[in-house]
Amino acid sequence: MGPVTHPTGARSTAQILAAVAMLIAIAVDARADDTRSVFNSKRTMGEALASLIASADARVVVISYNDEAWLTREDLEAMSAARGAVRTLAFDSKRYVGAQIGIHNPDGVRVGEVSHLRNRELVVVAGEPEIVGRLERAAVRG
Repeated sequence: MGPVTHPTGARSTAQILAAVAMLIAIAVDARADDTRSVFNSKRTMGEALASLIASADARVVVISYNDEAWLTREDLEAMSAARGAVRTLAFDSKRYVGAQIGIHNPDGVRVGEVSHLRNRELVVVAGEPEIVGRLERAAVRG
């Protein structure tokens, strides 16, 4: 059997998510006042994510985040605590390409310096203790 592909031809999760994001971007302008996402605002994002985590109809919730964003690891773990057991896996990761080439203005002139090239990707797993434990052990084994 060959690799699993999405109908768009995407072969990886990242490619599939990018394809979905493009479809959403075509359908909705998330910057417009009447369609703005609460997840695109530092002021509203935390409360919205906490609500989503609390209301998810699932035995286990998995949150992928990183240590450079608006919320801390401790914030994510606190939001997830009501779900049951909480485990956070952290992985060293190469930063996105824009962070590697420096900051440029709209004319392409470099106006900032690269500060660091790596970050920590966080995967928070929360829910029924037995399932969370199995997922954690599987992730650690690789």
